[in-house]
Amino acid sequence: MKPSAVILLLALLFLRCTKITEPGDPAAIEFYPLQVGNRWTYTSTNPGISGTFIDEVVGVRQIGAHRYFAIRYSRLNDPAADTSYLRVAEDGTIRIYRNNRDQPFVDFYQPIDDRWPSYDGYWGVVQERGYRTTVPAGTFSNCLRIFLDIPFMADDEQWYIFAQGIGPIQRRSAWFGTMLVSAKVGSRSYP
Repeated sequence: MKPSAVILLLALLFLRCTKITEPGDPAAIEFYPLQVGNRWTYTSTNPGISGTFIDEVVGVRQIGAHRYFAIRYSRLNDPAADTSYLRVAEDGTIRIYRNNRDQPFVDFYQPIDDRWPSYDGYWGVVQERGYRTTVPAGTFSNCLRIFLDIPFMADDEQWYIFAQGIGPIQRRSAWFGTMLVSAKVGSRSYP
């Protein structure tokens, strides 16, 4: 066999073994539309903590064999920002790259009240499907209520409400909460 044919064969085998997962499968991101340019603006629900908070998908980053969406979390007029890296896995779950590893974040498809392992020791539970709620950005039906908790730890609880086609519209923890004021998801704006 010619050396060039051997190199081509090895290159094809390498590419086949290192499949790159493309982010953005529309069926998998029904409740958290991850697309560069999507932006969610929130207001605080805590007395004494005011402000506008913005989550924005600012890019895509390759980490190992996976491509992640870079989500920048910031407070309006505050130069400090935090970035998380999320991706849609082959099974439709949202995964987070945190502490130098790919971890589960949210599994929208679990049966109600079935626990799944989430990131950094958290466990997640879908508490309700078809939930209806009103936030400053509007009234949304067919939402999911998700609860995350580290068993036997105090004050670590997190609650999320995800609206179909929009993403997170409400978040709450033991110390802080936000509600969606406006969003730009794909070509749609809310309200």
